[in-house]
Amino acid sequence: MLTAVLVLGLSLGAVDTVQTLHWTAQPAYVEVNPIWTSTAQHPTAVAVIKTSLDTAVVVTVARVGRQHPRRARLAAVVFATIKGAVVYHNYRVTRGQHGPHT
Repeated sequence: MLTAVLVLGLSLGAVDTVQTLHWTAQPAYVEVNPIWTSTAQHPTAVAVIKTSLDTAVVVTVARVGRQHPRRARLAAVVFATIKGAVVYHNYRVTRGQHGPHT
């Protein structure tokens, strides 16, 4: 189960990255997240940072899982849930149901 949930989290992270790169390429795009303001104009940096962070979470959770399997499963579910919420939010924003900003 742990592996499947981590793969789900990574997959949702990849969807988030693609959504972000697509959205940042739009002429009317305005980044309001202070974390991404400086990198929004550099798509490669955005992709590397997002992928690196997601990979670090997966590696950490997998290592924790050796000693604390229940905690690791919980962390994996939280990770995948957060990524799912981000993807859903991005979808709503791009469909104009939530406003013009991410």
